[in-house]
Amino acid sequence: LYTIQDIGPFVRKLEAHAREKVLIVLYKTAPQSQIYPLWQKVHEEERLPLPGLPQLEKVLKELGIDAQVEMLSPPPLRGFDSLEQATEELSRRLYLPPGSAKKARLMEMLPEQLEQVEGVFRIRDAQPLEPALVWWRPNLA
Repeated sequence: LYTIQDIGPFVRKLEAHAREKVLIVLYKTAPQSQIYPLWQKVHEEERLPLPGLPQLEKVLKELGIDAQVEMLSPPPLRGFDSLEQATEELSRRLYLPPGSAKKARLMEMLPEQLEQVEGVFRIRDAQPLEPALVWWRPNLA
């Protein structure tokens, strides 16, 4: 749902195709939210956040849908095996072309932005993702 532009009609299509329940699994905040602080430092502008659970709940309420929300067990924090792997993966996620000044900026600041925990490099202060199951029974009349 993070990239659906017109969510109302999409939700109604889910309902139209549901036999018994509509089930959606999504996170409280978008998975990419863990890199938003890096985005701001590399691109020197704030990253527009993708919607998450609170925004879906608001849409469902506006559509008159009484959905149930069950928080699920969080996945383990993501990590990188090496500084090089972190640089490459984060460069892709931050849309940094090879040899660019922004990639050089990331490479320069990344050692300060990562912490090593149990042999894995993680983004410092990254919040764990909080998955949720959102479900409701559509009006099948």
